[in-house]
Amino acid sequence: MKKIFITSLFITTFYSFSFSQMSKDSLVKVMSKEMCTEISKQDFTGKKLDDFEAQLGMAMLPLFSKYSKQIKEVYGFEMDDQQGFEVIGRDIGMRLAVDCPAFLKLIMNDQEAVKEINDKVADKKTTKVSGILLKIVTGDITYFEVKTTAGKTEKVYWLEFFEGSDKLSTEMLNKKITVSYTEKEVYKSSLKDYSKIKIATSIKTE
Repeated sequence: MKKIFITSLFITTFYSFSFSQMSKDSLVKVMSKEMCTEISKQDFTGKKLDDFEAQLGMAMLPLFSKYSKQIKEVYGFEMDDQQGFEVIGRDIGMRLAVDCPAFLKLIMNDQEAVKEINDKVADKKTTKVSGILLKIVTGDITYFEVKTTAGKTEKVYWLEFFEGSDKLSTEMLNKKITVSYTEKEVYKSSLKDYSKIKIATSIKTE
């Protein structure tokens, strides 16, 4: 009996430790799997996108409570952090789009929802900045700096393909360019807070 108790205690302790140390990808995968099961049980027929998102949000709440400890360890968010809630929600949504047939079917079969999503993407605010290309800093996350006519240096991130990216090279240094960009809030662990960054959508030389 004692041996069985010790073995059970070891397994429980080991499982808890492993689970608490899980990676972000593992946590999102576990939560999205449970979310997919919940989605498969619900009827979203006739729901508009806003209603659909609200219902998904309500379905996520129990998961946030269930995995609050792991969320704090992996993401660094508290349960009352609204922006953190949105970040994790996006991560789960991306995983659902890949691994959950029920979720993908709901989206693709709802043409009105698809149109609303496309309209939201099209309405994303784009801003421009012109100036001299000072430098290009390459790495896992590449960015470049532009000095405006007002003397301000703007940092713009190269996170995805954009129009003119194939021409962006050191040969363009010290030349005048115009960059179109969108702004996005990202979590910076060093600051333990969110900050806006500029993400390039197109670039033109002058």
